[in-house]
Order: sequence, then C-alpha cells, then structure tokens
Amino acid sequence: MNIKSVLVAIACLSLFSFAQLPTLTVKTQNNQMPTATQVQNGDQFCPAGTSGGNNPGNGASTAGTMGYIEKYIVATEIELSGATPSMYNFKRTSTATQADSIRLRGNSTATVDKKSFRIKFDKKVPMFDRPAEKSWALLANFYDPSIMQSYLAFYLGRKLGLDFTPNGYYVKLNVANKNGVYLLTDQIQRSEASVNIDKEGGWLAEFDYHCAVSREDQKRFYHTGSNRYNLNTKIREPDLDDLPLNSSRQPDGTCLDFVKNDLNKLLDKMKENNWPNNGYRDYIDLTSYAKYIMIQLFMDNQDWNGMASNSTLLGSTYAYRNKGEKIKAGPLWDFDLACGTAMSMWGGGQFFNKDITEQLEPRHDFYKRIFDDPVFQARYKKIWNDNKSVFERVGTTVIDSITNYVASSMAGNVASGVSGVTEQSYRQHTGNLKSWWAKRITAFSNRVNQMNGTDVAESAVAADLINSKMTCKEAVAVSSSSKASSSSANNVVSSSSANNVVSSSSRPSSSSANNVVSSSSVNNNGQALTCSNLQSSVEKGGTIAVPTLTCGNGAAATDTVWNGRGSTGWTVRIDTQTQSYNISVTATCGSQRNLQAQCGTVVVGAPSPESSSSSEDPTPIVPKQTVLSIRAQAIGNTVVLENLPSNTKIEMYSLQGKRVYSTNSGNSETLRIQLQTGIYIMRATLGSEKKMHRLVVK
Repeated sequence: MNIKSVLVAIACLSLFSFAQLPTLTVKTQNNQMPTATQVQNGDQFCPAGTSGGNNPGNGASTAGTMGYIEKYIVATEIELSGATPSMYNFKRTSTATQADSIRLRGNSTATVDKKSFRIKFDKKVPMFDRPAEKSWALLANFYDPSIMQSYLAFYLGRKLGLDFTPNGYYVKLNVANKNGVYLLTDQIQRSEASVNIDKEGGWLAEFDYHCAVSREDQKRFYHTGSNRYNLNTKIREPDLDDLPLNSSRQPDGTCLDFVKNDLNKLLDKMKENNWPNNGYRDYIDLTSYAKYIMIQLFMDNQDWNGMASNSTLLGSTYAYRNKGEKIKAGPLWDFDLACGTAMSMWGGGQFFNKDITEQLEPRHDFYKRIFDDPVFQARYKKIWNDNKSVFERVGTTVIDSITNYVASSMAGNVASGVSGVTEQSYRQHTGNLKSWWAKRITAFSNRVNQMNGTDVAESAVAADLINSKMTCKEAVAVSSSSKASSSSANNVVSSSSANNVVSSSSRPSSSSANNVVSSSSVNNNGQALTCSNLQSSVEKGGTIAVPTLTCGNGAAATDTVWNGRGSTGWTVRIDTQTQSYNISVTATCGSQRNLQAQCGTVVVGAPSPESSSSSEDPTPIVPKQTVLSIRAQAIGNTVVLENLPSNTKIEMYSLQGKRVYSTNSGNSETLRIQLQTGIYIMRATLGSEKKMHRLVVK
C-alpha cells in the first residue's frame, strides 16, 4: 500500500473513530419547539414569468410553489459535549441582551416528523474545526434512511476540488427534549467558512421552484423567462440587509441588477445559433460545472434532475461568481432524495434498482445545453477517469466508516417510509446503499466513456464580467452638512420639507450632556415625528439602541422601522469593523403614514465623546487584528501560519487531544512548524478569542 492510500485510510478513520457521537443540546423556554407557517396562495409572491401565487406572470411552465415562514425562537442554552478533542466542547447561555436562537429550515421538511433546523448565535462561534460563524445548519435527512447521502456528496465535492463545498459533522441533537441523529454543516451564505466571495463584485444565486414568502423577500427573486431556460432565481448574495436604502427607506433592489445582467449574458450566449463557439465559454467555468453535474448525476439527485423535466422544478441548485471570475457551479446542497431513495415516495423501494441505469444525463434544458458542448464532454470524461477511484473508495470504505460510526445511535431515529429504526435495520439500509453505489459506478462509467469531444485551453474571462459589480440606482445619500448644537435644550432639529425627510445626520459635540441626537419630520398637516434617546457612539462589539419615537402630540409612534430592519425596541448588535451608521426611521402617527426622520449617526469603534476634548467628529480607532484573520495551511510536513496578531498563543493537538506543540507568536506575523505525518488541530488564542483549524500533514 502506498503512502497516499495510507493517508486516505487515516483520514477516513479519524473522521469516524470516536467512541460515540458528540451531543448538541438546544434548550428553549418551556421546551418550545420552533414552528413554520405555510404561505397561502393568496399571499404568495412569485416573480413574473412563473405560474402560481398572487403573481401568475406570463403563463410560463415554471410553477411557483408555496413556501414557509420560519421564525426564530430564543435558545436559552446551547451545549456541545462529548466531542473529540474536548476543546471543541462549549456551553452558551443566553441573556437579555445576548440571545442565541433556533428556527426550522427547509420547505417540504418543515412539516415532516423529523425537522431540520438552523441555529444562529449572538456572535460568531466555531464548530468543531470550522472557522467561527453565526449561523449553522442541522440537516435531519428525513427522506434518506442512510442519513449519509448529503455527507457523501460533500465528500465527493471536496475530493474533486469543487470550491465552497460544505463540511459535515454528525451529532446527536436534542432540541426541546426531542432527539435524533443530525448532520451539522455550514450554512450556505457569503462568509469565510462558506462561500468566500467579494462583497461588491461577487454574488450567489439559487435556482429553485419555491417563491418568495413576503414582498420584501420578493426583491431577491427574478424569473429568467422562457427564452432563457425558465430559471426561477433567488439572489442569495448580496443580502438585502447589506444593501443601501432607497427613498422609501427600503433596501434598494436595483443593487441586484448586476447579478441578473451577468446571468442573462450567459443565458443569451447559450441560446445563440453559433453556440458553442461564440464566446459563451468566456462566461462559464466548465470545470466547476463538470464536477458539479457529475456528482448530481452520479448520485441521481431527484431535487436536481428527477423532477426537472420540461424545464421545470429545479431545486436547491446554486451558481456563483466572484469578482473578476467566470460564473461557477455550486455549492452542493440537498441530497436526501438521491441514490434511489426518492422512489419510496412514489411507491418504489429504498435504493430503487431501476434508477441505476437511468438519469445519466441532465433533464433540465439549461444543464442539457452545457452537457452537449463537446469541450464540456471532453473535460467531463477526463475528470471522471481521473477521479473514478474516489467514487469507488466511497463504496468500499467511506460508507462502512460512517455506518460503524453512527449505527449505535440510530435506535429511535425517524425516517420517511421506515418505522422503528434499529441498529440492525440501519445497517441493512446502508448495505443496500453500498450495493446501489457499486452498480451505479459501472453504469455511469459506461455512459461517460461513450462521450466524444476535444478539450481546448481555458478561455479568458469576458470583459463585461471582469467589470461587473454592484451599482445602486435608487440609493439615497445622507447629507452630513450640519452638526447638532449642544446648547439646544432638547437638541432637536426640525424640518418642514415637503417629502418629510430631515437632512441631518449630525454627530453630537463632546459637551452634549447625555449624548442624544434628535430630529423631527413635519408633514403638511403639522403632525411631527420625533426621535430621541439614541446612542451616538458605541465600542466595537457593542449595541445600538433604536431611538424612542413619538408623534407631535406626544403619542407613541406605531408601525415603526429602523432602516427597514426591525421595530422600535430592537437592539442591534455591532460586530463589524469601525464604521458609521446613519439612523433613519419610518413610522405612523395617527392617520399620517410613513413619516420619515433621520435621527443622527452612530460611530462604531470610535472613542466615546465624553473622552474627547474636541468638538469635531471623533477619530475612529483602527480595528485590532484578530485570530480570525490567521491563515493556516500545511505544505508538506510544515504547517505555515500567517497574519498572526502579536502575542498569540499557538497550540497543535493530535486528534487524540494530546498537545504536541505550543508557543507564543510574539511579534512574528508568520510561523513555520514542522510536524510528523498526521492530522492535527491548530488552536490560536488571543485573550478571549479562539480559532481552531484542522490540518493534514503529509
């Protein structure tokens, strides 16, 4: 056995060699379970071009399917225990000002017996060896009796080098005293740990047959039209909360036009008569699409392909583009209806043999067009033959490793079409999966090797993609031409402007007694909206309190929002770098609706005005470097750590929890650590901050 095979075996065993599954416990008030409300047809917000909901569009064949509104509830306590190494374990208790939360996730899974969840921490928290994030997904895999199909897809994606493939960790989840085996994984979002794309020049889109659940959510959707493959598209990134506001104090939807333009240019190129030699390859990364389509097809994912006939019903299908790059496929997601398991929903058996020789080509017109490109076929064929052994290894090693790891915890688990799950019945299901997998490799390989085509060198990125970035046509710039006077008794700035907007984003002078900026908006009937009690400066990691809002007659304002994000009384936590926030509010006073006012500016990360002797704006302090900025990689037998903050404690642990290296970085920004072959956990500590990273040293 060569050294590569030994390392692969060690990696597989290390993932699933723990005595038992770690336990993730989520407690809620009175053992409350999160719930979901189905959006009714009359409340549905489908983009133009789809048929369904209250916007039937132009009668295209894509149906708009009802979704669910899933609300967060407070998680009073979240604890991870029994993890190896023990440094992964933690326990968090929510407080009045720092509350973690949990909600349901998914659409069809929102009503099944075993539900999927999304947990959201008050601040970024690392899970196992993953970088710290606020949001994490817990997949129930209800339709998958092996509970490993999504994990296997992620495994293949990482082995084939498909960027931004999620990681997965099995846990015994206890939510409100209800138990089950779950897959903890990255949330699909723009972040360091998930889809690491540029904030202004990058985007992430999902092709899915579900519609928006609110009028605001609808801004993220658009339908490409029947002349562009009927793609019902949800723009995931940029997020609405990251967009500037328009004159109605709502997120400016025009900021997302560059995403639509990028996709439309690719789709238009794919429709031209002189395709594929018309420059369409300048817009699409065929290598990423070859890997993505290969995994989807091999695993016979029904959400991606089985329900995609007649140009409809693509589900959980992603595409993204980073600044200066072509459009790529991914991340992989949602494989519980794969490997023949979906047939149990329509009268067949689990791991239905009928699917072994079927669904070897895409059914949706968009992917069929790519699949027919001779250059794509040549590249697809080469990638399969170069990586066939990876697919074979799954069938001979990985499935058994996962089975042995989770089987003893499966008693009482819930799955579709299966009653009374036991360890024995679970092993029978995974044995059927192994058999299906082996037969699928033969059928799949035969089909791939029938392909013909000649590969060509990768073309340059289209010029209009290189220059594409977010631009906003309706965003309102906030004037900063005036400063609030500290000698004013109530520090109120009023305006009788016709559009009810006060152009005053002033900061208070340091002599202001209680650090309050207020302003009012007056409409034609003399009714006024007044803002008060706004913190003008907070330290990084602090909170901004929404200002108190009253009407001119002293009555409380109603239906209030701050920057379109929440109601009065909310507290917004700031975990960002030094910056300023212009506080704008909209409220209702009596019969006068949508009065607007700008209540001042909050400076995040600036010295408090009380500590400054100057009447000018406070000077922002440079944000300190944190352990989250550390870059870690293994090059041969050397671990290289870069971008280290001063005096960071660096420790290296074996998977058995033994510390094999410890040092203080001092003033060094880079460290090189030589280690023996193996898998290690790097832990970096700076004050109360910690970062852990898993490294394979060869």
